[in-house]
Amino acid sequence: MKNEVPSLQRGCDILKKVSEKPGISATELGDFFAIPKASLNRMLKCLLDNGFLSQNLKTKGLFPGWTVLEMIVGYYENDPLTFAVRPMLSRLAEKWQATFVVYEYEDPFKIVWRSKHEPSNGVKTRAPGVVTTKMNVNAQGQLFISMLDNKKIKEFFSLGLAYKATEYTIMDYNKMLERAGEIRRKGYAFQQQENSLSSKQFAVPLVFRNIPGVFALGCFLNLSFQDEKELVQDMLCEAGKFLSIE
Repeated sequence: MKNEVPSLQRGCDILKKVSEKPGISATELGDFFAIPKASLNRMLKCLLDNGFLSQNLKTKGLFPGWTVLEMIVGYYENDPLTFAVRPMLSRLAEKWQATFVVYEYEDPFKIVWRSKHEPSNGVKTRAPGVVTTKMNVNAQGQLFISMLDNKKIKEFFSLGLAYKATEYTIMDYNKMLERAGEIRRKGYAFQQQENSLSSKQFAVPLVFRNIPGVFALGCFLNLSFQDEKELVQDMLCEAGKFLSIE
């Protein structure tokens, strides 16, 4: 069926591409969609003026705008999962004075920020609705990787999705297999300085009786944090409560 509103469709395609690759330049968009420069500039101006896109004044990279972000946050703030986990996130964040986040895994190789509680002194992280494929750099991503079979893990690396954030980031398939085996034995994931040199992360599995999907509860911490054993036990305990809810 012929699209009766091609310019609207093209605008939707641009928004989707920017959400998949934040920071993309107008030149890259033009090359990808083969749009004449004058036409692309008119579309981008409309999207920027209406808040659907924003632009870094220094790099000129394009990002989802405030209108899109408000819609995304509004959706995630009102979905059943957010209502279910909000009390838990609040309790943990208040007790440990740290940022706690619930993530969902989407095949293939995508992590979605679903809900979070970020105290004023907590490590800053992304807003609900943000998607990343950088599974090798963070604890929640490594936890999800440990749930995959070795063939699927190899596919992640063969596709070139591994992202190097610091000198400690795991970029090797065999090293990731070792990490995945360790996570399976322990029942939780931990990484230090692999995502940021100043922070560490924990992640534990999160399973709901009535909400389908693959989830994780993660925590962002400053590198100086010491009470790791007590924190992990608390996270596992809180996550386990959802399985006991009838």
